[in-house]
Formats: sequence, C-alpha cells, structure tokens
Amino acid sequence: LDLNRLKKVQEHFVGATKSDTAVDHGRRSTVLCLYAVRFLNRKLLTYIASATDKNNRETDDDATTKTSSKQSIHAPPSPLELQKGTIIAISHFCKPHVGAPWPFEHPKETSVLDRHELTTMFSSKNWHVMRDEIVRDGDHGRNLIQFIARKAS
Repeated sequence: LDLNRLKKVQEHFVGATKSDTAVDHGRRSTVLCLYAVRFLNRKLLTYIASATDKNNRETDDDATTKTSSKQSIHAPPSPLELQKGTIIAISHFCKPHVGAPWPFEHPKETSVLDRHELTTMFSSKNWHVMRDEIVRDGDHGRNLIQFIARKAS
C-alpha cells in the first residue's frame, strides 16, 4: 500500500471497515488501531486527523456525481471515515520543546516533528489526546515522541 497515495489509503480503509458488521450482530465492535514507529508522512497524518465519524455520516446517493477515471486520479480522496474509539499511536523523532534545534545528522530536521505538532494536528479535530510524552531513544539519545490519541467523534 503506497501511503503517499491518500486515495489508495481511503480505499483500503473502506474495504477494511465494510466487513466489520459486529455491531449489527450484537457482538463487540472492532477497535481500529493505527500504529507508526519512526515513520513520518505529514500528509497522511493530516488526512487521518481529519477523519469523520463513519457512524454519523449522512449519505446521499443522488448527490454522488460520476467522474471520469482521468478526473478521479487527480481529485482529492474522499474524507476518511473512522469509527469513534479508533486509536492512533505514534513514536517518532521530535524536538524536545518549541524552538529547540535538532543536533543530529539522522534523521534530517525536516523529518523531525515539532514539539506540539501532533497535539495540534489531532486535538482540534475530534480526537482525545491520551499521551504526549518525550523520551530518549536507547541508541543515540535522540528525542522521540510517544503519542496516543483516540477518536472521540
């Protein structure tokens, strides 16, 4: 799955969640957990943070317009739909405080999170931040963020 192609990501989630009919049959629903370790794709994280609640969507099949395959390649993907309770957990290189330098050669500073980047990205979009902590990695003493958020609505 090419995580840089948000349309493919969206199609993957739609296929994965359509098969979850546990709620319909009175069984426990599945909790979706997205887990990323030392992987940074800001476009993908922003897309996930902006996800809507799949259980509260309004559908209007008549409002759906057909587009050619050429148009759909360049069109932005539909909003991602994730159920309430979905968890995202991220462990990635992060600056220890606002304005801090990044004194390490690897990874490059452009691939390092700013201190409150994830909290800002997720807390303003119906996610409850459960953990936002800076720790040091065991091999080179670089700062890592341990971040967990749960979809509230």
